[in-house]
Amino acid sequence: MSLREYLQVLRDGKWWIAAGLLLGALGGYFVAQATVPTYIASTTLYFAAIEGGGEPGQAYQGAQLAVVKAHTYSELIVSDRVLAEVGFDVGGPVPRSAITVQSTAGTPTLTVKVANPSAERAAQIADALATRSVNLVGDLERPRDPILSTVVTLRVLAPAAVPKTPASPNRKADVAIGAAVGTFLGLSVALIRRNLDRSVRTPEVLEELTGLPLLGDIPHDRSSRRTPILITAKPRGHVAEAVRQLRINLRSAGMASSCSSLVVTSAVAGEGKTALVCNLAAAFAAEGERVLLVDADLRRPKVGKYLGMDPSSGLSTVLRHECEPDDAISPWKEGRFDVMTSGPVPDNPGELLGSMGLVLAEVESRYDLILIDSPALLAVADASVLAYLCDAALLVVRQGRTTDSKVIAALAALRAVSANALGCVFVMPRRSRENGQLRTDFYPDRRSQPSSVAGRRDTGHAEASESSEDEYDDYERGAHRPDRARRSPSLTDPHAPAADGGRSTGG
Repeated sequence: MSLREYLQVLRDGKWWIAAGLLLGALGGYFVAQATVPTYIASTTLYFAAIEGGGEPGQAYQGAQLAVVKAHTYSELIVSDRVLAEVGFDVGGPVPRSAITVQSTAGTPTLTVKVANPSAERAAQIADALATRSVNLVGDLERPRDPILSTVVTLRVLAPAAVPKTPASPNRKADVAIGAAVGTFLGLSVALIRRNLDRSVRTPEVLEELTGLPLLGDIPHDRSSRRTPILITAKPRGHVAEAVRQLRINLRSAGMASSCSSLVVTSAVAGEGKTALVCNLAAAFAAEGERVLLVDADLRRPKVGKYLGMDPSSGLSTVLRHECEPDDAISPWKEGRFDVMTSGPVPDNPGELLGSMGLVLAEVESRYDLILIDSPALLAVADASVLAYLCDAALLVVRQGRTTDSKVIAALAALRAVSANALGCVFVMPRRSRENGQLRTDFYPDRRSQPSSVAGRRDTGHAEASESSEDEYDDYERGAHRPDRARRSPSLTDPHAPAADGGRSTGG
């Protein structure tokens, strides 16, 4: 993995890493709280050589002897005999593991440390051990001849003081170690998830996977939860700029400027195609084109909800011959385009959509562009029927949601009906620093109104927030194919007459 990919892992797995850090720190804290505190009291013993009035080098020899004695007695003062005497003095057994004797090289000193859960008892044991050690050295170093004096004596240089703070646990160290371990585990989980993740995460991967042109990459805006149609609510915002760029790229990709129909679909549900097609309709209408937006998702319709329109009369009522297409079309109050909502959800949407070509043939002469919102390709066959009947298809993929296998399956579904897939649209719901500079501040008087830069595919967008399934429907990508003859008005009736506008009979 490159450095850029590792940084992306850190961004995508930041919550795992943060959770690991927090849980590790809490774990270290609770371990420290559950650990019995240990206090350490210490005392310092000093071996002294008694000077005599002898030869000149006697003082030096005595000092060297004291150093040797210090090393020798470092083991003797913790013998079973001494510890038994100390236990008698303090009124309880003294374990050998609780005592540490340190002899500093080249010096006649010994440092005795005693560990105990009680600070007072630790100091008491240390003092008792020092006293018994002095007695031991006195007994062992006393000469047999009473006329001779003792050469080496042991003295208490610094008696033990009652420790005020425990030596362990060290709460700060335990918390730091726990946080470090938790961070490492969180990073490991993030790396494993990234390696196991088969979703499409970058525009480059999308283009390489499909071999199709990337016609647009759409950022997410937090305010889309309240106002999905951002091209009118925030005309200078980064989403509006991205949709306008998509409009330009669609024209460049081969969409005829005259009457044509475009179906917007996706591999799976919940990726944002409905919000995209609504914004795209507003973008084409703002250019002065006559646009009709049709909600052909007869299973989970959302266009009416997004645009605040009554879905009581719409496509389903037209397909059931309960009303004429003109009666089911209404202008959107905030835009210059017309809308045909889905109408009441029917029991047999698949069969009804077989006659969709007749509806398109009847209304296409009055519009420059017909945009159709369809169900997901891999969910039901409705989207394939619509892709067959329309002049072109646009598929959209949402970052981190659609897997590569589903993208390939969606493209296969389009190719199975020879759909004219123009290209891919990539929805980026999260901000990444490496690709967040696509749209910089173009309007200096508005802080959050960036401008798009055409042709940049390795970029993402500001505003990092997951969109709900209600706001951003399916997003996916399509395949670029040369223009072809228009489809038959009905897939189910190969003998249906050709409609005006060049639709051929038969499929």
